[in-house]
Order: sequence, then structure tokens, then C-alpha cells
Amino acid sequence: ATDSLDNLIAAINLAAGSGTKYAAAMTANSPATSATVGAGDTMIVYDETSSGGASTSTVTGGTWGGAILVVGTSARTLRFWGLKTWASAETSEDILLRGDVAVTTTTTWVIIHRMEVLTSGTTSRNAGIIKATATTDATITAQMIALVGKTKMAIMGVPSGHTFQMTKYYGSVIKAAAALRCEFTLLKNPEPDVQTTMFNEIHDWAVDTTGDNGFEHHFSPPNPIAGPCIIKLQANSSADGTTVIGGFCGAVTHDALLAQTPG
Repeated sequence: ATDSLDNLIAAINLAAGSGTKYAAAMTANSPATSATVGAGDTMIVYDETSSGGASTSTVTGGTWGGAILVVGTSARTLRFWGLKTWASAETSEDILLRGDVAVTTTTTWVIIHRMEVLTSGTTSRNAGIIKATATTDATITAQMIALVGKTKMAIMGVPSGHTFQMTKYYGSVIKAAAALRCEFTLLKNPEPDVQTTMFNEIHDWAVDTTGDNGFEHHFSPPNPIAGPCIIKLQANSSADGTTVIGGFCGAVTHDALLAQTPG
């Protein structure tokens, strides 16, 4: 496979009239030999220790010149948080971005629920949408809209042996035109290690833009939601083009440590 890739690289970016030369070179090569690189060819080599690729060009046939660092003008380094298993506590990982080329995480994750841009170029924090997409079923649990630099999605994974102590959830809608209703539903999936698509309702609230268009519901004492689970807030509007803002607040507690607390 390596020899084939070497031959393919040699056949890319051909100068005018070079096709016959490269075709002959590849035909004549044994499996252990790669075609000679022509002067002026360019190859992009990704460097996992920097914030971009290294572009190297030939000086003479078969000789690569010095590397020229190519860094992006938008998001370069990203940190994300999630769970590696439904029995492990939340942890994070930093990855280097490659423009709009998909980047694979170092380890596997059962859920990624938060992301933030750490370093960027001079244009913007993130020029486009950044998604955390599962390779198994293309599920997206974290998505960052352009220019904001962090995710703003009301979803969270809680591992077993831990409990999310929810103190409140909130929501509001904005619609300049006709009146509408919007229903906010707080949901949990109590068996994410078995299935990830079906949820139970925890609480719901509806608003009408002809009256109050925002709410904040407090839980006192906090509403305990035991892990493993996925918690999310869903909004359903009666009209298209509605801006909806919502979220929830709380803290994750360790069940074993909480049981040892006096009183």
C-alpha cells in the first residue's frame, strides 16, 4: 500500500507533457520501488505536533526541500469533554484541527457533550460549524455553530455511580411575526448503555409569545437524576423561523462520596 501511495503522489500535479514519463516510471517499478518525484511537485504532510500541515516542494527530481508551515486562519486547537464509558467519570481531550478535514479522536467515547476552541488564527474562533459525529451511527451530540467558539447545546451524559443534581432549567423564544406556542421538555435516557434514541420526560413548560415568552423553573431541593443517563432539553415550536434559547444548571455528585457526607 505504501508503494502504491508513493506512486500516486508522483503522478499528481504533473507538468504539461509529463504524463508519459510518469506512466512509464510507474509501470517499470517493482513493488518495492516508488516512482521518481518530478521537480516542482508539492505534497502536503500533516504534522501532528503543530497546528497545521507542512507543505514541502521539490528542488530537484526526487529531493524534497524544506518544510513550509501552513496554519489555519480559524480554529486550530479544540478541547472537548465527554465520557469514554458509561462507568467512567467525565474527562477531556485536546485535538488539532485540519481545516474542514475530519479528525479522529485519540480514544473512543460513548458521548461527547461539550467542546471549546482553545487556539485560533486571525480570522475567527471557528469559521464554520464543528461537529462531534459518532462513527457507528453518525449521531451528533455536540455541535458548535460558526463564530461562537464553543458548544451551546443543552445535553449531558452522566456516568453510573454519579448523579446530576439539577437546580433549574430555563427557556425563552423570540418571534417578530405572528404569535406562537413553544413547549420545552426536559428529558432523560436512563439506559444509554443499551439504547440512545428513546427518552423519558422529567418536566415540561410551555410559553406563548402573546404573553410571557420566557421562564426559569427552579428545583429546591435539587432534582437528582441518577446515572448512567443522557439529559437533554427539547423545544417544539408551533411556527418556523423561531429563535429558541434554553438550558439547565446543576452539578454532578459522586454517589459513594455523597453517602459518606455526615448528616
